[in-house]
Amino acid sequence: MNAPPTDPFREDHRALLAEVERLRLAAAEVAQLGPAEREVLVGHALAFLKGELVPHSEAEERVLYPAVADLLGALEATAPMIQDHTRRFGRGSRSSSRSIHAT
Repeated sequence: MNAPPTDPFREDHRALLAEVERLRLAAAEVAQLGPAEREVLVGHALAFLKGELVPHSEAEERVLYPAVADLLGALEATAPMIQDHTRRFGRGSRSSSRSIHAT
């Protein structure tokens, strides 16, 4: 029996959510950190965004969302998911990837 094609995305989501939670907890304590510790935290956050979160979002937009739209027979079915990426990453994960990578 083959695994559903969504399994890699589900596994990614579990890992991504754990990292987002770690960043949330760290951000709550950022005011108590010294400059060097803040720099490390910001570097870690940017590395996570550039290396994991944005590429994952781009893969969803490239692979998962078109498949969902095809299954449902309606391109607009994925609009809420794309809007979620737009809210989180600006004008879509692809354009945000460029701006994040430029920092």
